[in-house]
Amino acid sequence: MKKIMYLLFMSVVFLIGSVGISGSASATSTSTSIKMNGNFAYGGTAYLTTSEDHLNVYATYKPAPSSYVYVKLTLQRNNNGTWTNIDTKTGTVSADTGKSLNVSFANISNVLNKSHRIKVDIYDGYSSTILMQTAYSKTWTR
Repeated sequence: MKKIMYLLFMSVVFLIGSVGISGSASATSTSTSIKMNGNFAYGGTAYLTTSEDHLNVYATYKPAPSSYVYVKLTLQRNNNGTWTNIDTKTGTVSADTGKSLNVSFANISNVLNKSHRIKVDIYDGYSSTILMQTAYSKTWTR
């Protein structure tokens, strides 16, 4: 009886481990170039990178050279053709400091099999009310 219980226990452990491994193996990563429009005196290109694991979605915004901006990153999900906001993160970044904006969106379902993207609203770094540009990441299914 102990042997059967042990084999049953090990089977469950193996099954749980297999599901955990396959969940992380299907993780998606995207990279999007954002060419700055005419509102930016120095132009250039910013970059948005996304990645995920079984619980969270991560995004990194790297500013264009010589820019100082306030950035709003909004995780969106496509529900029957309509993009709906799930969560929003914000921060100020400066190319001069070499820092990027790194955010995580926690506890985002990965079993819905729906398209997701990040909406990027870029504001003047000195005023979070002056919207200078909007861009979107590449989409992925989660």
